[in-house]
Amino acid sequence: MRKDITLTIGMLAKACKVSTPTIRYYEQIGLMPKAERVRSDQRRDDRAVVGRLTFIRRSSDFGFSTKQVRTLLDVPSGASEGCQA
Repeated sequence: MRKDITLTIGMLAKACKVSTPTIRYYEQIGLMPKAERVRSDQRRDDRAVVGRLTFIRRSSDFGFSTKQVRTLLDVPSGASEGCQA
């Protein structure tokens, strides 16, 4: 997937199998980043958010609460991160 392609909220919802109100809700509570807006105030999401939204949806499907999903999203994903404090 090319990163420079942007998606409308409808395209994003269809790609991730969620409703558009769900995307707006996740953005409102901070699970999803604020989308860029075009001149007509229509939101445009980068294709990179597809993975994040899919992760959120699947976590919810597995029964994780919103608070637990937020914690999972905060876990560093870099391979260079160590466990040492």
